[in-house]
Amino acid sequence: MTGRTAAPEYIVGVTGATGAIYAQRLLQWLVRREGLVVHVVCSAMAFKIIEIELRRKPRRGRRLRVEDWVAPRSEWRAAVREWEDTNFMAPVASGSHRVEGMAVVPCSMRALASIDMGLGDNLIHRAADCCLKEHRRLVLVPRESPLTPAHLEQMARLAHQGVTILTPDPAWYTHPRTLDDFVDQIAMKVCDHLDLPPDVERRWGG
Repeated sequence: MTGRTAAPEYIVGVTGATGAIYAQRLLQWLVRREGLVVHVVCSAMAFKIIEIELRRKPRRGRRLRVEDWVAPRSEWRAAVREWEDTNFMAPVASGSHRVEGMAVVPCSMRALASIDMGLGDNLIHRAADCCLKEHRRLVLVPRESPLTPAHLEQMARLAHQGVTILTPDPAWYTHPRTLDDFVDQIAMKVCDHLDLPPDVERRWGG
């Protein structure tokens, strides 16, 4: 027994909703932070959205990786683990694997419904289900407008189970000036609800 404490682990699931820039910013902060293990799971549609919205292309003969659309490996300080969304042998597919929390950003309405119903039909949905059943932090950033009654009912049910439903709405009283300001606000709120303060100082001070 060495008394060594394991590095805290977090999961970021990226789905095919618009808003890939929110996932990019959150991950830019996390991968550059020492002492973390960051698990990244992207759906097949998420990769397509990343290519369109962030204008990032995979290298010939392979799919996009974190180093292609978030930050180069030379800037990583965290231990980054990438998993295909079909890989149910990944450690995060089991509730026995301890993580501090998970964010699904952006969260499509399909992912929202699957998590609400406990389908676990891909690794993002399964990892979220594990967080629910183990009472761990789960933050969903839904990107849809307008919302149907079904969307609202699903969000309400998840919120009653302790899930944070964090819509990507900027706080105008902070007088954001750039797109980066908008995106930073949302990524910062996700970090807050994961109980993981970001290494930035852009908070509203009154």
